[in-house]
Amino acid sequence: MAEHGPPRILIVARDRFPTFRVDIVELFSHFIARKMQITWLMRAAEPGPASQRVSETSESETVWVYGRSRNSVVAAFQIFWAHLHALSQVVMGKYDIVQCRDVLVVAPLYGITARLCRVKFTYWMSYPMSEGYISRGQDHLYQKKYVTGLFRILFGYLARALTLFVTLKLAHAVFAQSDLMKLLLTQQGLKADRIIAIPMGINSEKFSLPLKLNSQLYASRPVILYVGALDLPRRMEIPSEGVAMYLLEKPAGIFVIIGGSTKREREILLKPAHRLGVADRYVFLDHMPMTELFGYVAAADVCLAPCPADTTLLAVATPTKLIEYMYLGAQVVANRHPDQEYVIRTAGAGVLTDFNAASFHQGIASAIERGDPLSVRREAAEWVRRERSYEVLANKVMQVYDQILAASV
Repeated sequence: MAEHGPPRILIVARDRFPTFRVDIVELFSHFIARKMQITWLMRAAEPGPASQRVSETSESETVWVYGRSRNSVVAAFQIFWAHLHALSQVVMGKYDIVQCRDVLVVAPLYGITARLCRVKFTYWMSYPMSEGYISRGQDHLYQKKYVTGLFRILFGYLARALTLFVTLKLAHAVFAQSDLMKLLLTQQGLKADRIIAIPMGINSEKFSLPLKLNSQLYASRPVILYVGALDLPRRMEIPSEGVAMYLLEKPAGIFVIIGGSTKREREILLKPAHRLGVADRYVFLDHMPMTELFGYVAAADVCLAPCPADTTLLAVATPTKLIEYMYLGAQVVANRHPDQEYVIRTAGAGVLTDFNAASFHQGIASAIERGDPLSVRREAAEWVRRERSYEVLANKVMQVYDQILAASV
């Protein structure tokens, strides 16, 4: 460990640069960078030079980006050179901790190198990547894309074996996104005391803004709000049908959807609304500044937080939409999902439903008619600040780093 200055960590991430992942931008770049010297190794979002050092985004953060050439041979060389350079820096003692984030095949190499050089090694699992490959491969087989399907499945099983039996065994600490992900890892043979659940959170500093709606859209009518993407895996047509059923009973109500979407996604969302004759009360708004968005959230009668949980890939997530709504004092309706159920029951606010149209309909009606008192919603917001703010989560991560750095093995 460095005798002078903050601890130095190399993070080899699957994410592309520039990244918009909240747990990177907020948890690491905003908070942990205040206490550590961070060097990132990421892929370029666009084709670029073989290896490029991006100017420090802060005094304690540097990013190395390796390009993705359109030529597969050149791209392979770029990748090889980038990892070789990073590994050489580990061997030279440039870092106190090496952390791999969601990377699969090269992670064992970093783990072995770190161990041989007496450098601490950790693994960050924001998503079960190998299971994702297997799932997508099965989808490809269903679509009769046999070559790509078999390749993805075989790669997924290989990656799973490498991760479970090599990478995670080498790690001094493993960061999982949820308690369920931690449980599943312990069931596969990992020691629970080496796994730390770090859920997704919010930067409460950025959410502490005046909540004022400068729009006449809401007027005095019931407003149901959804903020986020409409991509097909979210199965938004199901909560949409529940909303449409409610609007059929309440002619003055509207459903406001904020966020980017494609024409196809909107068509699927509107299908039940057209069938019930309420499509004219669906209002689509594009992305907007946070100061404006927060006003729409706080003034809505109900904010929807739908998240399917019918597969392990979805169930191990910790959705941020629910806690963002809560922190802004909104009345929330969320379907049963391991983390969402935990948040609502522990924070003591919100309405839980099953993931079907009738349950969403009932949940919306209950939330609007009875709702949580303002005092209860304020207590829920305080729970979010106390349990899910990135400042708190960063302190938890730093405690783990400090512990493993202080340990002799």
